[in-house]
Amino acid sequence: MNQYAQEKIVPSLIAEVLSKYGKHNLLPSDCKNLSNDIIKVTGFTVSETTLKRIMGFARKSFEFSSYTLEALALYSGYKSLAGFAEKAGNEKTAGTVKLKTELPATVN
Repeated sequence: MNQYAQEKIVPSLIAEVLSKYGKHNLLPSDCKNLSNDIIKVTGFTVSETTLKRIMGFARKSFEFSSYTLEALALYSGYKSLAGFAEKAGNEKTAGTVKLKTELPATVN
């Protein structure tokens, strides 16, 4: 996903994640528990540090991977990142989403 597409979709995705997590004001110390909850719900691993970057608590030196964004969309209750993008009204972005990740074989 290109930088322009990420800039359009990430803020909305963060809002969805926070809503699902039940907090509107996340602290850096909450990222570890959120990471564990994402693993529990989706089977995808999103590290505490990655969450700190996406939430703006740590410096971001590169774009977020499709894997990370897909995991956050799944955690938020969407079937895919493309589905989230369409639902969020980002049809232009949805058409550019190409995922190279596979769902985990088992979800605990």
